[in-house]
Amino acid sequence: MTPQDIQAKVDAELDNTKLSAFVAKQSTWITQHQEYFQGMRTPWPIPIDGVDEPIDLNVHPTDRPWTWNDFLPNNVKITQLACTVSINFHNTAQGDGFTILEIFQTLDGHFWAKTIGQGPGSSTYSWTEFIPPD
Repeated sequence: MTPQDIQAKVDAELDNTKLSAFVAKQSTWITQHQEYFQGMRTPWPIPIDGVDEPIDLNVHPTDRPWTWNDFLPNNVKITQLACTVSINFHNTAQGDGFTILEIFQTLDGHFWAKTIGQGPGSSTYSWTEFIPPD
């Protein structure tokens, strides 16, 4: 598949309705837990060439007890994805924020990422090719 084909597939799997539900859930999450949800990468390793991989809804950071099962809004059902998704929260002097990160790899080894961020320390950018750190 071309990068554009994979991007279109991922954008359909994690459409605006699901991503908007993530953002809305973060608003209630921070009220209940005094911090934004931090979602570990899933699936892992990063899916290659648009192949859907099963996601693990039970992963969580070693310093946080909450899993994707605890966070996912009731109207969002995801069992597999053609990308890895994670949510990183940011605690800055200007306040708290979070970034939803989506990554996939093409068959020839190139990586592509897209982010949706809200609040201080976050970032939002459309699909961009990048070189991952070692």
